[in-house]
Amino acid sequence: MGAISANDFIFRIDTTTPGTPDTEIEGAIDFDIQGGEVTQQDFSTLKGKRKKSRPGQLSQGTFVLNVRTDMLDAGQNAVREAVATRATKTMEVEAPTGETWTFSGYFTNEPGANGSIDNSVNSTFNLLIDGDVAFDDGTP
Repeated sequence: MGAISANDFIFRIDTTTPGTPDTEIEGAIDFDIQGGEVTQQDFSTLKGKRKKSRPGQLSQGTFVLNVRTDMLDAGQNAVREAVATRATKTMEVEAPTGETWTFSGYFTNEPGANGSIDNSVNSTFNLLIDGDVAFDDGTP
């Protein structure tokens, strides 16, 4: 995969068919997909001379999407509804080059709004990824 421009990414959330992202979230400003971390299990003993550890489970990742607030956008409203109902949703992030990241999880915040003079009003959506992130490089 070569360098990808952040422009022209598409963000989708499942609204019609569970597990199939089908509604675009409009007005994206920026995003961040953070993978999980492997936890550390401590196997040290009082008799040992050094600490001993082994890798544990992979923790959840996170997805953060900042948008220009649009109370009429179907995608943004689907996120607001998912927060209110505590629903697990499947998301898809599509790069302009055809690569996609697909993952499921639940939103962990009630999206507020922030703005200032000469700035648009923006909202931030945070999703805790529950499971693996599937990556498709876009090749047939």
